[in-house]
Amino acid sequence: MITCNHRRTDKWIVVFATGSIKITVRMLLLFLVVLTTGCGPSVKSAMLSSGPSISPTVEVQVIPLYKLIPEDAILLGSVKVGDTGFSMNCNYETVIERAKLEARKHGGNAIKLTKHVTPDILSSCHRIEASILSIPTPGTQ
Repeated sequence: MITCNHRRTDKWIVVFATGSIKITVRMLLLFLVVLTTGCGPSVKSAMLSSGPSISPTVEVQVIPLYKLIPEDAILLGSVKVGDTGFSMNCNYETVIERAKLEARKHGGNAIKLTKHVTPDILSSCHRIEASILSIPTPGTQ
């Protein structure tokens, strides 16, 4: 007749449960990393100066790579919109909108694209760098 030592069974259950807890904790940590980094593109800005934020209804002008900055433009800073490694919604329009949102937040009414990297084998995202500008509008000078 085989008898089972109750303490050993409890110890085995604790070890088994501890192993399950470790797996659950790892999954939770991975979920938190994805949650905190998000699925959208990363946005980083470096500001030289900043004005009051601009209303979302005000259009932010996008100056393409091949055009010059207007002479009366004031440089407020720069913005980089890129891939987090988990980014999913990062087509060109979305990346531009993120840069415009950052410009509005810092008082800019224009962005001048300085770099645009199209999707490639390393990333499925568009990546841009831009200068955030404040361009005086007629009648506000």
